[in-house]
Amino acid sequence: MSSSKKHKHICGVVATQTIEEALTIMKKYNFLQFIEIRVDYFNNPIEALRDLSGELIDLTTKYILTYRHTECQSSQDFVEQVYTEIIKLEPAIVDIDYNCVKKNPSFLNLCEKYQVNLILSSHLKNTPKIIQLKQIYGDIRDLATSSIKKIVTTAHCLEDNFTILNFLKSSPENDLISFSMSPVGRLSRLLCTFHGSLLTYVTLSNARVAPGIFTLEEHEQVISMLCLG
Repeated sequence: MSSSKKHKHICGVVATQTIEEALTIMKKYNFLQFIEIRVDYFNNPIEALRDLSGELIDLTTKYILTYRHTECQSSQDFVEQVYTEIIKLEPAIVDIDYNCVKKNPSFLNLCEKYQVNLILSSHLKNTPKIIQLKQIYGDIRDLATSSIKKIVTTAHCLEDNFTILNFLKSSPENDLISFSMSPVGRLSRLLCTFHGSLLTYVTLSNARVAPGIFTLEEHEQVISMLCLG
């Protein structure tokens, strides 16, 4: 299997404190079709984004720029400034929290202006029933029809993995990313792309950016052991 086909549905996550570290990892794993840069891990996100704009990197081809925040960590003005800087870089995709866009729908206009594709993300602390997951999907679709809908739950038991996989199989549209976090949710990370998820995520650095996430090497090893790749 060719490298491009093998990694078609894998997004590698870069989470570093400096732009120099990020660039080193990005170059090492350039063979991946998608790489997510976690802007929130930079010591100074605004400065790092401006440094990134000066690099000779075609961000429009494979890069997903993401900024995760909590209310206690960042003011609304700062969050808006970061997202604005991200969108102006014109990456292939920007990942924005669904609730953030609900509060500030102007981000939708900005993405359209700069022709940036959008992932609208919803992160849940549990794994609700499929009917509730479909409602969340519908809410995201109503806000931005053409967006990629990303619904990430937290698994508390093995059955939560099968809820996610069945949810993916029940979706008629090819615009959904879904899996479960936590150690017990790792099964869904491995199998979600075989059931319709556009992507699954692996970490490319030492940072465990989400509970239960595999490194690329771990992911490849388990997929090979399961004879799925």
